[in-house]
Amino acid sequence: MSSPEILSPISISRVGNANSPDSNASLVKLSISSPGNSVKLTSTQVQSMPRTKPDQYTVIENTGKHKSDCWSSFGFPAIVKKNTDPQQIDGFVSCKKCFTTYSFLSNSTRMLNQHNCESSKERNKILEANGTSPTQGRLTSFFRTKQACLKESEIMKIKDLQAKWVCQNIRPFSIVEDNGLRRLIQECISIGDRYGNVNVDQVLRGADVTAAHISKLAEEHRTRINEELLEPLQNDAVTFCPDMWSDPVHQDDSGEITDDNDGLPDNVY
Repeated sequence: MSSPEILSPISISRVGNANSPDSNASLVKLSISSPGNSVKLTSTQVQSMPRTKPDQYTVIENTGKHKSDCWSSFGFPAIVKKNTDPQQIDGFVSCKKCFTTYSFLSNSTRMLNQHNCESSKERNKILEANGTSPTQGRLTSFFRTKQACLKESEIMKIKDLQAKWVCQNIRPFSIVEDNGLRRLIQECISIGDRYGNVNVDQVLRGADVTAAHISKLAEEHRTRINEELLEPLQNDAVTFCPDMWSDPVHQDDSGEITDDNDGLPDNVY
């Protein structure tokens, strides 16, 4: 566990009652100390902190290397500090949407993957009951339930930018209806919703980086498809319906096998 001084005057301690009915809440407790006073808090009480005092407590991202999908919904509870980054409260993880908190003593994410998030209405009721607007501060993205409606002037600005892009770069009109472009823009909007105003250069990468990443993705798809085909080939249990053609420039004969699950073809020369 982390040194008690990290969150001074807040520190983490183990307690001995591991046979308690609520073992998750009893194994790890938060100790808040003050002169002549010591209070033990369970995960249930830590859970209430960002709900009742969103200006003092928040949930921060897990920036470590992790593979479980649950970390898209979970983070670490933290104390908001003025003029510095929030300080993580060690030993706990919290849902970024409903703030449900679990003690976290190991790398096991079983409980996190089984978590059923509370409804947005319930979260808003909790905030409103404590005199906090569900649309203020950096917690706004946790409580929005309606899609925003743009002003006419904002819609017109987007139309102007689309038209200039198509004309200046000689793109087909249909490019604005491209599904890939729309998925990219939607993801950028979602990032902006979570982090606020983000510089476009932090989100979109240049041509060289994109080309290198395409090569990496292509190699990953080839490796995965080779693994999927290996067993059927060894057992003579595979049927191909290839698309064959010749390249008049390079004079190469090519075949294409398409994985319908991801839509990215791998060319076999």
